[in-house]
Amino acid sequence: MINKASQKVLRNVAEYAPLAVFFIFYYVKKDLFWATGGLLVATVVSIIITIVMERKLPFLPIFTAVTVSIFGGLTLLLKDDIFIKIRPTVVNLIFGSSLLIGLWKDKLFLKMVLGKALEISEKGWRILTKRWAIFFMAIALLNEIVWRTQTEEFWVNFKVLGVMGLNFLFVLIHIPLLQKHQIKSEDKK
Repeated sequence: MINKASQKVLRNVAEYAPLAVFFIFYYVKKDLFWATGGLLVATVVSIIITIVMERKLPFLPIFTAVTVSIFGGLTLLLKDDIFIKIRPTVVNLIFGSSLLIGLWKDKLFLKMVLGKALEISEKGWRILTKRWAIFFMAIALLNEIVWRTQTEEFWVNFKVLGVMGLNFLFVLIHIPLLQKHQIKSEDKK
């Protein structure tokens, strides 16, 4: 049986390995189609590992696998790199729109996904949801600008390193918000 620390490490490896494979394969061959093929294979392996570990079908990894399969498959099948380049745009627009629609329908999808990890007030969840929705939309727009105006190599670096860095920075910026709206253990009683 795998202990919790090992399980967390495996979960992180399963989550980030496909992106690392994409990045490494791109730099080994300098070929986006080669990298896309590696991404597809690594994503399937990652999903299998995740399902075995979690013993269920987790939504976000499955959603990622489906979009990678569709856009990556179209890229390879049609020999057209536009599909893999627009995938981040489409995925971020779906996430951003879903969060906004959820807010409109009074459903906090972000809370549904992260509620076990974060204990913050409803107001905090609403603020965080709005900000994440805007962030997803901004990343979608930024992806469009980058792939349409920069070299393929620049786009690959942006997709892997740039977006990861922006995500990390976005999370760091929100630590004060999370602290301000954190539900203290005495508040739960």
